[in-house]
Amino acid sequence: MRAVSRRLPVGFLVAAGILLPWVPLLLSLREAASESPLPPPARDPPPPEARVPGRSSFP
Repeated sequence: MRAVSRRLPVGFLVAAGILLPWVPLLLSLREAASESPLPPPARDPPPPEARVPGRSSFP
């Protein structure tokens, strides 16, 4: 039982060390998303005539 109680804080420290650097990035992304509406898509999908007949667009 002692080994588990000694390893548990280490696991929390490792998880915090991995997660904490992402917090400012996630907060800035949330603020940016709430300030501006979603941008339009980069480009429209090709019209059906541009597709090669007999081939699906899925791999």
